[in-house]
Amino acid sequence: MRRGIEAGIDVSKREWEWMMESATGATRIQWMIGSVEEIPTRWLDTFHDMVERRLCGEPLQYILGVGAFYGRDFEVGPSVLIPRPETELIVEWALSNTGKSAAPRILDIGTGSGCLAVTLALERPNSQVSALDISEEALVLAAKNAVRLGATVHFEALNILTDTISGGPFDLIISNPPYVPLSERATLQREVVQYEPHLALFAGEDPLIFYRRIAAISPGLLAPGGLVCVEIHSNYGLEVSQIFEGHGFFQVSIQKDLSKLDRFVVASVD
Repeated sequence: MRRGIEAGIDVSKREWEWMMESATGATRIQWMIGSVEEIPTRWLDTFHDMVERRLCGEPLQYILGVGAFYGRDFEVGPSVLIPRPETELIVEWALSNTGKSAAPRILDIGTGSGCLAVTLALERPNSQVSALDISEEALVLAAKNAVRLGATVHFEALNILTDTISGGPFDLIISNPPYVPLSERATLQREVVQYEPHLALFAGEDPLIFYRRIAAISPGLLAPGGLVCVEIHSNYGLEVSQIFEGHGFFQVSIQKDLSKLDRFVVASVD
């Protein structure tokens, strides 16, 4: 435990229980009622390894291999960001704003674990969902999540900054792109900087580069009346909305998360 304190890691009681459940296959209730009579050495070895990794700062989701998103467990690993609760707001907004289309065509740019694309494919069974990412490792993981959860999603490896996107027209384009400025690296939690993929976190010297690209290419990819929804850094809501307005989008608005922080920008084409 001292190692965790020195590393600034606060391991909650529930985290210990989750690691024990994962290592042994026995639930917390089974342990509480004493139905687990013998603890094999391999269980203890696995549990101790998990504890060591957690005390060194590795996020619990990577240790367990899963992260929760919109009521489902998604397989995660070092090649993808851990799904965040605030990103679920994109799902809520998308479901509320694609109701007029019987079979909405959706494009997810920078899919990572596939949590957005897979969730929308499952929540809107008639939808046609495509998902892009520059990382082959991320796409392998996203495809595994789609298969395991029973979602139909078309995945493609692509660099949106340089490559041409085919397909469409789409009714909705969503994206949670890299948006953290390199200048903020020192302010982030050690767990994030040391373990989560920098390719998916940092936008380089220009934190708005992906929004400029998405705003530039989306009008040619969207059907009439199509929508865009992008997650943003809370400090750049105005700048991102102005980028979309500059590319001819209508009804551009900044949406806040439950903490009242600017969280995503939505816009539509004529």
